[in-house]
Amino acid sequence: MSPSRHHPHHTPTILLYTAATALLLAATLLAAAPQPAAAYEQAVQPQQAMPGSLFAFFATGFDKNEWVYFWVNDPTTGVHEGGAVRANTHGRADWTWKSPSSAMYGRWSMVGHGSKSGTERVIFFEIGDFVPDPTHLVPAGQEEYEVSVTPRIGAPGTAFDFYARGYHGIEQVTFWGYDPTGRMHYLGDFGSNDNGRVDWSWKSPPSAALGTWRIVMHGETSQVERVVYLEMRQEEPYPEEAEPRDTYDKAVSPEEGTTETRFTFFADNFKVGERVDYWLSDPYGQTHKHRRVVANQFGRIDFEWEPHDNAPTGTWTWHIEGEWGSKRSLTFVITEEAKDTPPAELEEQYEHATHPTEGKPGTEFAFFATGFESKEPVDYLCLDPTRQVVHDASTRANKWGRADWTCETAPGAPTGQWKTIATGRDSHIEWELYFTVLTKTP
Repeated sequence: MSPSRHHPHHTPTILLYTAATALLLAATLLAAAPQPAAAYEQAVQPQQAMPGSLFAFFATGFDKNEWVYFWVNDPTTGVHEGGAVRANTHGRADWTWKSPSSAMYGRWSMVGHGSKSGTERVIFFEIGDFVPDPTHLVPAGQEEYEVSVTPRIGAPGTAFDFYARGYHGIEQVTFWGYDPTGRMHYLGDFGSNDNGRVDWSWKSPPSAALGTWRIVMHGETSQVERVVYLEMRQEEPYPEEAEPRDTYDKAVSPEEGTTETRFTFFADNFKVGERVDYWLSDPYGQTHKHRRVVANQFGRIDFEWEPHDNAPTGTWTWHIEGEWGSKRSLTFVITEEAKDTPPAELEEQYEHATHPTEGKPGTEFAFFATGFESKEPVDYLCLDPTRQVVHDASTRANKWGRADWTCETAPGAPTGQWKTIATGRDSHIEWELYFTVLTKTP
């Protein structure tokens, strides 16, 4: 059934006019010149956002000054009350709706219905865990490289760093923000450099409203305007005693390899936006690959490393140190170049494996499967319990036909039995492995 058919009952509003008022209104409408139709009849901003976000809508084609009732249909076609706005003299209606913090993930629809004309507009939008996806942070028609904010999620009081490009050289750029209620806040102004790029920092106040903020950067002479979104989210201190850390908070894969192996690393349980230093030390204590990174919106860091041909064999250590005092390390082994024939104990002993087989939302699950052709490209999917594809990527089997891959679940991932499918492009060998996302422990 069309989403537009689900709507609550509304009591018509009866407007009383005197004869003089009616005649004056009629004369005014007849004298008004016809307006050209808008190029776009409806829109929503943002098109994707987290639960609790404010969505702004507009639609055209209604009668002049008529009342437009609106309501919302959730992904199960359940109806949520909205409200009413009056269209302007050109038949355009603008309104906002704030999604509840408990809103279910999926595709929602906003319905606007003209009380006199019967014109109905249906506008689709999505609610979910879209913060990792930069497409909702940059409006349509604006490339991500033109504007950026770091971090993209922070608690009230966080300092956000911005850059934007495309302005005139040495022009004033004014910044302002719209909080989740739609209220505008002047944030300041700063000059662009000779190349038309502006870099600026804003420390949000401790009282900043939680939810999605829209930051606008406007050039005074060029009139160039850049828009970026950030998420203001209250930090929740980690209860060390009440809830122990997830023991699976760091990993290296594989744990043993040669100088031809590409090692992948991750560590989590950092604060969002926390600066983290990491480095590798070889068996002789020499430091390699020292880097500083920022923990992502899930408090996690990732990196890959491929040893150089002369890397010493033996036990290596990955050191991780967060700016808030968290220190961790893990070891892995680089061995001599393996022989072309795999050891006997590896032959068909384990054809596939999943680790861990179950975990709470936010866990990264690791897999391997054998039987592929040597160094064959392998495509894999990660599917949630509704069999919706959450991740689609590819890897390459090693010289013995073994492929390793991972599926990372989001903190808000649906619970139940998940599935991953790996398919060899040349051999067409396919593996289906299952794992379970458990309800998060309160």
